Amino acid sequence: MTRLDQPRVLYIVSQLGQGGAEQQLYYLLKYLKPNGTLLSLAPGGYWLNPIRELGYPVIELRRYGSYDVRRLWAVMQVIRKQQPDIVHLFMDGVPGAYGRIATLLLRHPRVVVGIRNHPARDPYWYSLLTRVGLNHHITLFISNAISSQKYLVEHDHVPEHKSCFVPNGIELERFFPARDSIARSLLPEDWGDKVIVGTVGRLSSSKSPETFLQVARRVLDRNPTVRFLHAGDGPLREQVEHLRHALNLDGCVQFLGSRSDVPEILRTLDIFVLTSSNEGTPNVVMEAMATALPCVVTDTGDCKEIVTHGQTGFVAAVNDVEALTEHILCLANDAQLRRAYGAAGCQRIQAFGVQQMAEQYQQLYHEVMTGVKQA
Repeated sequence: MTRLDQPRVLYIVSQLGQGGAEQQLYYLLKYLKPNGTLLSLAPGGYWLNPIRELGYPVIELRRYGSYDVRRLWAVMQVIRKQQPDIVHLFMDGVPGAYGRIATLLLRHPRVVVGIRNHPARDPYWYSLLTRVGLNHHITLFISNAISSQKYLVEHDHVPEHKSCFVPNGIELERFFPARDSIARSLLPEDWGDKVIVGTVGRLSSSKSPETFLQVARRVLDRNPTVRFLHAGDGPLREQVEHLRHALNLDGCVQFLGSRSDVPEILRTLDIFVLTSSNEGTPNVVMEAMATALPCVVTDTGDCKEIVTHGQTGFVAAVNDVEALTEHILCLANDAQLRRAYGAAGCQRIQAFGVQQMAEQYQQLYHEVMTGVKQA
């Protein structure tokens, strides 16, 4: 196998915490099995050991602080030593500046940037810096959301021929739609005959957990047989628990905290809901669909590209508590509709497997190496 078919890739990430982008990197390394090394700009992290268990080499840099020149120098030293054919900055954003500046100074000929969050979220100064200097030497921008790719092109951040879209992939077999007693045992005893609405995600501002609770209150006012489940932790944990108490939801909304058994959590649900104010392509929505759950989501990132309104679930405007409430009640009151939407969503998501994603990246790396776009 030649270097054109199996180029040496240096992946650079800001950290390896328990996030969706880091999960996608793990899947890519597991299924593509690229030749190369991973460089993390911070030590440790949730995904560090799973990636090392794949047999993939990881270099960790010590973090001294933000805007650290020593880390920039360290990144340059790693690139010099590794001599990769391609440098892939897997997650852009402000931490991506280290890889961008390092490859610019070293005049590396093949640099790929992964757009994992919507570019509109970047600080103005960073957005300006990328447009006037840090985008020009980049070979290819890979967005995991159609909305992000369109934004880059339409706002003159990058030329269209340098941009492409590769959707996230999931391990479909892990989310096989099966209801079982083990999964339902995660629930309080008196929830056994209730309709369970739930979500999985960080308790952070972009996920709008306060909207989740406001919707729960309105749904319960009209259908007291519904219960709400949230899996995930984050900086807003104390705040949302106070709000749960203030809304008199203590017995009807359960916070499970950080969990590693997401497939089992999803199998306890009847309806999946996402109340986020900002997303790219949320992995958990695809995972919920693979579990044959009807989904009620906000119109952020590529949610409306994944969830077909009126066929696999419903899409509401960001922060539209009333619309989210109506959609959840529609599904909560109609078991047959839940089954129909869940089955349709499960069928649709079969095209988003991890193997398909890995094959797309392999093709793109070949194009970057040869400069020839394949049909």
